[in-house]
Amino acid sequence: MKVFVLSVAALGIVAVSAWGQGSAVILRERARNLANQNNGANQNTAARPPATPATAPAAPAATPPSNPALTATLQNVADLQSNLSQLETNAAVKTQLIANLNAAAADRKPSTNSISKLADDLAAALAGRKLPQDQQKKLAQYCHAIANGSHLSPMQQQTVFGEMQKILQTAQVPTADATKIITDMKTIVRESQ
Repeated sequence: MKVFVLSVAALGIVAVSAWGQGSAVILRERARNLANQNNGANQNTAARPPATPATAPAAPAATPPSNPALTATLQNVADLQSNLSQLETNAAVKTQLIANLNAAAADRKPSTNSISKLADDLAAALAGRKLPQDQQKKLAQYCHAIANGSHLSPMQQQTVFGEMQKILQTAQVPTADATKIITDMKTIVRESQ
């Protein structure tokens, strides 16, 4: 019976020893797997940016600061373009054109007579003529620039006058009428300086 007890005890020791070694192997394997997962996760996080917390507020969209002067200028050019497009078929729009040309002048305003003369000559020259929209826009921009002649260098003035001449030629405005318009514009520039 002693042999049996000793055999059972030896077997128990071997079993406990084997179980201890088995659990050590299992623990080692788990540690190795965990280390591999952490290394893989570290490599993946280097390739991607860190996650933002869910509680962080979204950054507002970047909007440029509002510039009232720029907004007013763009609105005036759009209004002038609308007036010029309507002049082709409705000369009665001339009063709106005069008002918008007066509104375009920022510093020294040209005389009402000079603005009225330009509006009259534009209305006569553009009546019945269809300008492409891009040409209307350029014409409106040049009218706005001329009303602010104090901001134009002599070289810029010559560029505006030359471009106006081209637009009027494209619209098949008679040379005499185009010359009147350019003369009106030169007068307005002189008065606004």
